Amino acid sequence: MMYSAVVSILVRSFLFNRVQQSLGLMRTASVGCAMQTVCFAGYSLLPKVEPGGSVIGPSLYVYVAFSTLSAIGSAFSAAAVTPFFSQLANRSNMGRVMSIASMMNSAGQRAWAERR
Repeated sequence: MMYSAVVSILVRSFLFNRVQQSLGLMRTASVGCAMQTVCFAGYSLLPKVEPGGSVIGPSLYVYVAFSTLSAIGSAFSAAAVTPFFSQLANRSNMGRVMSIASMMNSAGQRAWAERR
């Protein structure tokens, strides 16, 4: 968890603005979602480690690569979707739209954490 947070901070600090300016807001979000889709599909293909088994091996490196790609995709999609939602609302409804977006993001993260 700490690893993906650090990757996310680095991506948002140094990479997101360049990508967003070249691709546009929604294309950046689409690229981020595609990256996460590849990672989640890849996670399911990794071999299962039995309790007490060794996790050191090629699958560990593949998992770290997928985790990095997933963190980058998450940073792209999350950082692009929030400004997009803010553009949809007028000033009087801005707080409502942003709170709904935040609630949905939290619910999605909670559902994902429960699945693990």
